Amino acid sequence: MDVQDYFSKVEDPRVVGRCKHKLSDIPVIALASYLCGGEDYSATNPNTLRKFALAIVSGHKDKLSLRKRLFKAALNIDYLKKLLKI
Repeated sequence: MDVQDYFSKVEDPRVVGRCKHKLSDIPVIALASYLCGGEDYSATNPNTLRKFALAIVSGHKDKLSLRKRLFKAALNIDYLKKLLKI
């Protein structure tokens, strides 16, 4: 069972159609933010972190440049800091 499957069992009380992210993505985004050294929500870029977290969870290398950069960032902390402009 991966992280998203685990959190997808939680009932989503939010209004349908007004949510940018799936409820199961939010803990994954928070985990990725924590692993990247994020201190609070406003210091993170949710879309970048979501894509980074999904790349980690899925374990797939894609030919898209963003995924290549995120995979490289997972291996190189200095590149990750540059990518996230920390």
